[in-house]
Amino acid sequence: MSQTSGNASAPNGQRDSTVVAPSSEATPAERREVLSVLQRVFPNGSWTLASCAVTRLQGGVTNRMFLCVCDTAGPAMLVRIFGSGDLFNRLRENSLFAELASAGLGAPLLAVFSRGRVEGILPGTPLDYRALHEKHIYSLVASALAELHCFKPSEHSLPRKEATVSQWQFCEKLLSKAQELRCVPSEELCNGIPVRLNAELRSLLTILPVDDIVFCHNDLLGANMLYDPETDKIRFVDFEYAGYAPRAYDLGNHFNEWMGLTENCGLSAADPLSRYPTPAEQRSFVETYVATWASLSSTNCRTGSQRKTVEGVQAETRLCTDRLVIEANAFSLLSHWIWSVWAFVMASDPPTDAFDYIHFARERLRIMREHWKERLEPLQHLFGAS
Repeated sequence: MSQTSGNASAPNGQRDSTVVAPSSEATPAERREVLSVLQRVFPNGSWTLASCAVTRLQGGVTNRMFLCVCDTAGPAMLVRIFGSGDLFNRLRENSLFAELASAGLGAPLLAVFSRGRVEGILPGTPLDYRALHEKHIYSLVASALAELHCFKPSEHSLPRKEATVSQWQFCEKLLSKAQELRCVPSEELCNGIPVRLNAELRSLLTILPVDDIVFCHNDLLGANMLYDPETDKIRFVDFEYAGYAPRAYDLGNHFNEWMGLTENCGLSAADPLSRYPTPAEQRSFVETYVATWASLSSTNCRTGSQRKTVEGVQAETRLCTDRLVIEANAFSLLSHWIWSVWAFVMASDPPTDAFDYIHFARERLRIMREHWKERLEPLQHLFGAS
């Protein structure tokens, strides 16, 4: 996606809505920074401290996000300023973001600048992790996820040759970053701990299946989903971690987010595992996902084979559901590994002081290790029976 040229006009005609993410008043320095960005990308607009209200949206643990509403500029806009570090290919991310917007799967892309982008506002309210347990809500999420998994990015935005490796490459990059940090910022990175993390990653990548690759969001916490009561639909936002991965990873990662560790700033007042979806909730979620996939795709969600009869569809649906529940729980372990190492890396240069990255990392590792055997054994039995 090419950068917005200097003669771009201020955006207009986009559907406006109220952003209800937790927020705080931007500091004077932040307001000046945001208005300076808007002046550069939309030089024909009027961007003054007197005419524009700038609010910092909470919840971003990688980037800084600001809601900007100006008296003379039409609908509200979201200004996203990227965090530091080199975990992401931002040019590719912006290109992918534009394609998702064109497909009706993401917010409008209004402009890009060297350290971020300006986005339109989607209607809806971010979900609290507690809402994920409501059957109506999680059924909508399951259907929206199946629709997203049908999306096929262009070769320019996400080369198909990376379809089997992009998520694994991210794991390797995280591990390399953690090893570079040594004992900073946490003692977990001393005394051979990276060696254990490396061994755990190798074990997971050996056991977990990689033959069911789709385009995944890879970060489906409640705050990255918007519920619009007018349309009764769920829309996803924040695609910076999106890429090719096994579909079961997206499901398992989302199941972990039911526990609410991310929304609680890395802290938890009670045992987070008490909020992990029950077997009945997992099956209900996956059944809805598979049914939606079947309605959108002419191929089997697990094998890619062409369906011929109603009986064949029903049999494949049961098979898909059984396998995906088992695989999602197994992939939840990889999700814990990824976000724990990510948190150690982020703690070295935290973009916010409102998130306890170290506690978050320790909790994710604790849960992964406590449930390692329990969640891998059914997968190994499944493979043994295949």
